[in-house]
Amino acid sequence: MLLLAIGVTLTLQLILIYIPFFNPVFRTKPLRTAELGICAVGALVFVNIGN
Repeated sequence: MLLLAIGVTLTLQLILIYIPFFNPVFRTKPLRTAELGICAVGALVFVNIGN
């Protein structure tokens, strides 16, 4: 159940960031590929520290 909640939250966040209609409403702008990569590497570091 926890993984489902995490998946739904992640999906909703990506929708709010990457669907152009929501950008002016929530004052967001999409991350570039390099920025997403930095976030992924940072997350993997914390996951590996936790193990």
